[in-house]
Amino acid sequence: MIIPVIKHEIDVTGSPEKEDDFWVSICVSIGPAEELGADFFYFYVASPKFLLRTLEVNEVLCGRGVLILNTFDLLLIKEKINEIVKACIRPTWKEVAESINKYGIWEYDETDGFGTKKD
Repeated sequence: MIIPVIKHEIDVTGSPEKEDDFWVSICVSIGPAEELGADFFYFYVASPKFLLRTLEVNEVLCGRGVLILNTFDLLLIKEKINEIVKACIRPTWKEVAESINKYGIWEYDETDGFGTKKD
C-alpha cells in the first residue's frame, strides 16, 4: 500500500488581508512516504464572510478544492489536509492521487496521471 504524506511546507499564494475575510490559494506537495518525489495539489482557502460577500454578486459558487475556515489558520489547514491524505492510502500512487484529487486539484487532473490529456 502507498502511504501518502505532505513533503514540504504548504505554499500559500497571497496573504489574507483580514483574518476573517479571505480567499487564498495553496499548493501542497504530496508523495509516497517511502519515495522522494511528490505531486502538487491545489486548494483554495476561504472564509464564510468572503463567500457571503461573493454571493451578493454571484448567485452560484462551485466548491471543489475549497477549504472553509472562520479565521485563517495554517496549522488547522495542514491538519485537515493531513487528515485527507491519511484517508487516501491505496495500492498504487495513481489511485492515491486520484483519491486526493476528489478534495483538491491534482496537477495531473484531467490527464491519465502521466501528463497526457484524457480523451
